[in-house]
Amino acid sequence: MTMTLTQILKDPNSFFEEEINTEIEFKTPILIMLFIGALAAISAIITAQQICVLCQKNLLFLGALALYSEP
Repeated sequence: MTMTLTQILKDPNSFFEEEINTEIEFKTPILIMLFIGALAAISAIITAQQICVLCQKNLLFLGALALYSEP
């Protein structure tokens, strides 16, 4: 049963009784949270891999500089 705004303002108790009796579903919010978590995990893995590659290249370059520098 849908209520208009004036009915809700005139009789709020019946509105809240109706809302209390409806069942709350958590399936949609949980699926959204899992999807966002999975995207964040994938993004973190890709970012960490890219950072490792960049650090490796920089360390190899610094090592090459150390080999060719004079003592």
